[in-house]
Amino acid sequence: GSPSDLIYCIYTSGSTGRPKGVLIEHRNVVNLTIDSSRFSFSMQDVFLHHSSFSFDASTFELWTPLLKGARVAIARVTQLFDLSELRSLLVEKGVTVVFLTTSLFSAAIEEAPRVFSTLRCLIAGGDRISQKQCLHCLKDYPKLQLVNAYGPTENTTFTTLCDLTNLGSSSVAVPIGCPISNTKTYVLDRLGFLCPIGVPGELCISGNQVGRGYLNNSELTSRKFVPDPFSSGERMYRSGDL
Repeated sequence: GSPSDLIYCIYTSGSTGRPKGVLIEHRNVVNLTIDSSRFSFSMQDVFLHHSSFSFDASTFELWTPLLKGARVAIARVTQLFDLSELRSLLVEKGVTVVFLTTSLFSAAIEEAPRVFSTLRCLIAGGDRISQKQCLHCLKDYPKLQLVNAYGPTENTTFTTLCDLTNLGSSSVAVPIGCPISNTKTYVLDRLGFLCPIGVPGELCISGNQVGRGYLNNSELTSRKFVPDPFSSGERMYRSGDL
């Protein structure tokens, strides 16, 4: 095999409601799993695996710990619907690392005090995250590394990460942070030029996270996966996000 071999095809509807098969290669997943310097993952960590295989977060939950020599604790679906059961699972298995969707993170912060008492790292993503809830979480768990994650499926789970440890109440919004290793992000205007700081534009992503394209949809692939004008030989994904 080679790094450019297909590792999976996963469907996403995005905002269109029309399913699209995203083609992800081995090199994309390897790049995701090796970018862990900011987390210091080790063989002593225990990751919680609760995401469906049809959700790309499962890529992070399974391959990152296995390639780091860490352990994986597998949750039943019912344990996510009952936050007291979730807390019992985290304590029983000694879980230290968890990824949660923003909505589940919000529910846990509001409804289940001390649910994250065993964790050293909590990553939340999938939607805009509440600054108030982040500050609440950091106050309740002062030793917890809380991370905001952003990334379209087309870019292999995570594109940018932001450590919120020093998040202040004066922030206008919770930032999505900086790109992970071997990844570049640009904010471009309608003509494809870089936007000045503070000017809205489309977030475009380049580097080793960019997938192959869409299954059996060359027209959409050619529109969304384009040559990177700022880096010769690289491809860039136009996210459509402002």
